[in-house]
Amino acid sequence: MLYQTNVIETIAQCDLLIAETRDEINGLILKKSTYESQIANNSNLANVIPTQIVDLETLIAAKQIQLQAETETVERNTIQMEINRLSNKKMSYENRLENFAGSNLLDKQLDVAKIEKTLEALNDFKTMLETRKADLQASASAA
Repeated sequence: MLYQTNVIETIAQCDLLIAETRDEINGLILKKSTYESQIANNSNLANVIPTQIVDLETLIAAKQIQLQAETETVERNTIQMEINRLSNKKMSYENRLENFAGSNLLDKQLDVAKIEKTLEALNDFKTMLETRKADLQASASAA
């Protein structure tokens, strides 16, 4: 998704939008966690698999943070391959869960997937805001 951050003219505007985006992300993470807890309580089978999914999501999120911080290309590629492996494993668990769960569980999983997509978009937007802020700071330093 393409965002227009070039219309942001001040560092304060960037800071405000970054804070609002962070708040929105935190709210969605809490909502997602709630849905995942409901999924885990829906059936005996769902008691184990959602926990594994949440653990994988936590690992994936940690790896994504590590990827953002890494500057070496070889290490970035290694981390990205690990993220892909964990994502495939997560998808496998999700598929197993869907095969044995009821429609309410499927509805909750759909909600989680929608939240994950929204979180991806918000994280992209936050990254663009941080980049714009850095550009503004560099311009202010140069002036």
